[in-house]
Amino acid sequence: MPTHPQSRSKAAETVQRQLARYRAMRDFHITPEPSGKNGKASGRSIATLPFVIQKHAATRLHYDFRLGWHGVLKSWAVTKGPSYNPADKRLAVQVEDHPMEYGGFEGTIPKGQYGGGTVMVWDFGEWTPLDDVDSGLAKGHLKFELHGKKLQGRWALVRMHGRGERPVKNRKTGVKEDFLTLHTAEGLVGMAQMGVLEIHPWGSRNETLEQPDRIVFDLDPDAAIDWATLAAAAADLRKRLSKLHLTTFLKSTGGKGLHVVVPIEPEHEWPVIKRFAHEIVLKMEAEQPDLYITKMTKAERKNRIYLDYLRNDREATSVAPFSPRARSGAPVSITLGWNELKTDAAPVFQVANFAQWRSRLNRDPWKEMVGIRQRLTEAMLNEVSAMGSSRSRKR
Repeated sequence: MPTHPQSRSKAAETVQRQLARYRAMRDFHITPEPSGKNGKASGRSIATLPFVIQKHAATRLHYDFRLGWHGVLKSWAVTKGPSYNPADKRLAVQVEDHPMEYGGFEGTIPKGQYGGGTVMVWDFGEWTPLDDVDSGLAKGHLKFELHGKKLQGRWALVRMHGRGERPVKNRKTGVKEDFLTLHTAEGLVGMAQMGVLEIHPWGSRNETLEQPDRIVFDLDPDAAIDWATLAAAAADLRKRLSKLHLTTFLKSTGGKGLHVVVPIEPEHEWPVIKRFAHEIVLKMEAEQPDLYITKMTKAERKNRIYLDYLRNDREATSVAPFSPRARSGAPVSITLGWNELKTDAAPVFQVANFAQWRSRLNRDPWKEMVGIRQRLTEAMLNEVSAMGSSRSRKR
């Protein structure tokens, strides 16, 4: 339903008032954090409420928990990392409201500035209130569900005596609790017998846990993006990586997106790989800002393709080839040949019609990946790093 201009103006004024403390604590000529001054007030539709958890290596390592509400991110500093155990509790201290744009912020806050240190996105998604939010915040007892990449289930923020608050996870455990190592087809069968539907492998192997052997670019399109546009985006990314002499592979996600995967020798640690992927997608976004976006904020992704480089974080995973998805119809993530981008419609594969596509297993376009031995050289890293320097100068 359209809103009256006066109502939008009042909402925008409210957002600016809420962010006054946030801005007073920062010098935006020094810190790369978003000021939020160009942000638009968002509505209160529960279907699109974002949440984000950011790992913040400040004076002391902690995690920042943020819930989007009334056009800002209500924020808490959590002393320990999230737990998948519903019996665990975490002390959280409410801090100043942050602008919505902060949900996609990653970078280093300079030493001497408020919160100086490195900020990285740990998890993000949407949240659903289970009771009245304003009342819950005022009374100090807010119940909600998280629908994130890592965290799923019901949580509560409960105010203790004094200023602290404590988020408590209850009733429903997280979707990922431990990493398992699978070596055989029998192991996969065992997973299925335990009721596991989706397989999400890490980006590294046991023998080189801290050095990933693949880079994953997740192209996640808004519903308004058609297949031809998404296919062209994947081809664009392939071409850019090819200029760096990197061979790439393609697969569907089992959802509406595509993964472009780069196998590499396990020589660099996670932060190097993540920074490399981030620079690549930032370059794409800078050249075509109307088509690409690198921030996860849902409201800003309308009519764009979200270039998700966060699959390359140490604590992230991505869906495996040939893994079913826990969605209607049980769609399957399938390896694709690059020539399949030329099809008229997005290729869709489901468990139910396996008989129709089982022959693909005999001509898997990823089979040659095993023989690929390519290195992410210092020259490549420097070339991509120079892209960031060029963007900074243009600003």
